[in-house]
Amino acid sequence: MIFEPISRLKTLEKLVPNSQYVWRGEEWGGLEFVDDTVLDYETFLTEYLVQVSALDVKVKKNYFEVAIQTWMDDKALELGYESIHTAVTYADEAAVAVFQIEGLSLRAWRSKVWAASYKILDDVLKGVREEPSTSELLKELPAFVLLDG
Repeated sequence: MIFEPISRLKTLEKLVPNSQYVWRGEEWGGLEFVDDTVLDYETFLTEYLVQVSALDVKVKKNYFEVAIQTWMDDKALELGYESIHTAVTYADEAAVAVFQIEGLSLRAWRSKVWAASYKILDDVLKGVREEPSTSELLKELPAFVLLDG
């Protein structure tokens, strides 16, 4: 038995809160859902692992995105902007040339960074390459270049 019955119940309660657990003596009988369907343990684990895999992909994607977004926001902060989101709004503002050049530069850089990062993420998820550390990832992304104005 993988778990003692009580610890298994507690574990499964966290995984599938809207179900009842069916025990037949010392044997696992499955999960009984509201519609009275019973899911055997092996099927449950298989379906759970599929969900965990999907969650793992979302977690990796979110991790990549947060690291990259923070890195780009830091660059915008270095130039005196609140974030890259506010900085790129200056790309279409011709009243102050330096702000427009910085906005255009950051906007172009942002697009290149996201294109490169999603290629890396795709390769990681397909198993083409190993998942890079945050510092490795950021070193692979395009460097910021201020456009000539």
